[in-house]
Amino acid sequence: MKIVKPFISSIAKEFWSHIHHSNDPPCDINGAVNLILPVDIVSLSELTLSRIENWLKGRGVELTVNIDDRTLHGFILSYRGRGFIFINGTDSEEERRYTVAHEASHFILDYQIPREKAIQKLRLYDDQLYAITKVRGLYRRNIVDEFSEWQYLGFEDTVSDWRYAHGVYDVYINTENPTSIMIAVYEADSLNSSILVSQDNGVTWLSSDSGMVYEREDSLYQGSVGEITGVGNIIYGTGSDGIYVTYDFGVSWHLLIYYDSISYWGLKVHPYNDHILWVIFMGVWGDSNISKSSDGGLSWEGLPESFASLYQFADDIALHPLDEQIVYVSVPSNVYKTEDFGETWVQILSGDSLGYSFSLISIDEKQPNHLVVMGRENINFHPIQETFDGGVSWIKIDYPYDYLIYSHPLVDPNNEALYLPTEGGVLKYLYNVNLNEGE
Repeated sequence: MKIVKPFISSIAKEFWSHIHHSNDPPCDINGAVNLILPVDIVSLSELTLSRIENWLKGRGVELTVNIDDRTLHGFILSYRGRGFIFINGTDSEEERRYTVAHEASHFILDYQIPREKAIQKLRLYDDQLYAITKVRGLYRRNIVDEFSEWQYLGFEDTVSDWRYAHGVYDVYINTENPTSIMIAVYEADSLNSSILVSQDNGVTWLSSDSGMVYEREDSLYQGSVGEITGVGNIIYGTGSDGIYVTYDFGVSWHLLIYYDSISYWGLKVHPYNDHILWVIFMGVWGDSNISKSSDGGLSWEGLPESFASLYQFADDIALHPLDEQIVYVSVPSNVYKTEDFGETWVQILSGDSLGYSFSLISIDEKQPNHLVVMGRENINFHPIQETFDGGVSWIKIDYPYDYLIYSHPLVDPNNEALYLPTEGGVLKYLYNVNLNEGE
């Protein structure tokens, strides 16, 4: 008799409860995975690591697996909440079904569930640190008072449906009135995100997304966003259906860009010029690109075609707070810098020389030449590089690698500290001093 942990058994039962299928085997596992999970199944004959690399390369994705090439039954590749399951098309039908079930289980148990439970994002305003944890809700702590504790502001997911991770996705604090707070949240009874606003420092909340209604092909649609950022009362929101803006802290919204097959993320607004925007958008095949705007999103332009190979599949953008011309972009293999608003680029950090790729960039608003870049060697190892001279020289930050980091390190220039959001809590690193746990 094989013993199965109750937790795994409950996840399996929940998975199949959403599928109308016969109880008689064999079950249509491919159809179930395609319907339930954000995963595509790719069948390649005589599956090997090199064949997977070539398949991805043919679609513009460079992936190097630093292990010996060999024949495989299956392979799972996950990125930004989505994934591919590669199966060996030469295997028998029974073997292929088992492979899909096996790899889908890895996606759910080892990637999707831990990712949703981890701290997703940190925001800082003065001495208040906000931790966005999605399914665990929104928390806040005074980082100056060493005896302070985390304050729970609400929105924990009580549904526990791993298919739809409810909870908080982002938070924005009005720099002109810090008691005004906005959050993007997936509430338990909804499959779309909502915008909620508090005018009393998080005590009470009111809906503020009634203006996200747009007309398309003679029908009205309710839009939603999962990422919000801005300056003062001007806030921009990005989502799967486009980019929105509000000029009155959520009283009314306007749709700037609509596209139903593109996801937008990484929107950055210049802290001292809210007309300057940079954004990353992702197409159907996961290929990403960059657009910029100098008029608050009314018009957009891409980067020069001659540099297309540099910023394809971009991960993150960082804007120099004092010089609008200087922008940093991370792509899987390198980090680039422009000093002429994106017309020309130079490489300032190479993944090939270090043996790993890059993902997220954070910049110090008081010392703009101080940047922190998070690397990505594998799912359990995220090396961090730091520069104090705008990328001329770099040093590696050491931290306890048993913590998984899923989002941006946050630079706190006032206290010369770096906060790392992990699945186990917040780690605090003091510049060139040490790393402290317990936040």
